[in-house]
Amino acid sequence: MEDEWGLLLERVQEEFGNFKHQFVKLKEQLPLGKNLAQLQGTSRREKDASQNFDVKCQELTDSLHDFSEYQPDALIKSNNDMLASCTLFENGGNYDKPEIDWYQGQIDEINEMIKTCKTQRAQKVKELIEQMEILKVNPQADFNGSYKHSIDELSAKDGLGKIYGQPRRFAQERLRSEMTKCEEAQKGIDKILAKLEALCDKSFNHYKAGFDYSSEKQSLTIQIRINLVSLLRMMIHYGKHLGGFKPKDG
Repeated sequence: MEDEWGLLLERVQEEFGNFKHQFVKLKEQLPLGKNLAQLQGTSRREKDASQNFDVKCQELTDSLHDFSEYQPDALIKSNNDMLASCTLFENGGNYDKPEIDWYQGQIDEINEMIKTCKTQRAQKVKELIEQMEILKVNPQADFNGSYKHSIDELSAKDGLGKIYGQPRRFAQERLRSEMTKCEEAQKGIDKILAKLEALCDKSFNHYKAGFDYSSEKQSLTIQIRINLVSLLRMMIHYGKHLGGFKPKDG
């Protein structure tokens, strides 16, 4: 169990290191963003990285609690159950009382060692969970500061450059407006994707032999088709808005 505990601690530190490195790389990409779409793409990857880290943290936390709490308790219970199964000669068993007393002393010593190990592991788990909570905040805050700075620089460039010659305030307000539109469009796309995923899951798990299809107000096929068409139209509109489609003769 000690070897597995050591491997788990190594895995936790590896995940911490990977997450920090990922945020460093994302932050380095911000100054390279030449337009709003590129900056928002980097921001989206940052959000995905944070969500994935949250999931991994939950998995690691469960494993840490398993090794620091549940397994030691199970081992102590197993020791006590083993001793309880030893029956005295006078009760038809194979042990005399001095022998049982000796075993009891040995098991008590082992159980105390396990309890000490459990306490030490609990302290280590507490420290690691605290580190997780810090990592969920600090890198994101640092990235958001750099992201805001890149947005402001892009606003200044497009608002006061020789090509556009527009006031900084107007450019910043327009850029913020475009950011809001893009974020709302992305939310709409994510919502439809979630609906499609739920419908696909329903197609595999909801319909059984003998299902009365006439009971449905709208067939599953129609529902999927409606959402696919909505998704296609929304993506086309979003793509045109961002200028993401090349002309046919281009």
